Amino acid sequence: MINGFTRDKNPPTAQDQAQGIIATYGRYAVSICGQRLLISFVEFGKDRASPVVSRTCSLLKDKLSNCFGAPRVSVEGGTNEIEVR
Repeated sequence: MINGFTRDKNPPTAQDQAQGIIATYGRYAVSICGQRLLISFVEFGKDRASPVVSRTCSLLKDKLSNCFGAPRVSVEGGTNEIEVR
């Protein structure tokens, strides 16, 4: 469990894998798209991210920036999608 997010025990379905998804945490997905790692926090019906998603995005951005360098890590505004290039 990471900050309240538990990784799903079952591997992604073949359909998810075809979309590049390598892991899921409930309705949230981690995927590989070309040379990019994407972490998507999609919350339907909300005009802004929940506090736990906002806090997690910030923590992930900091940790990924430390590992891969800040210029390679970005958070898409309004989408709460983190990208490592």
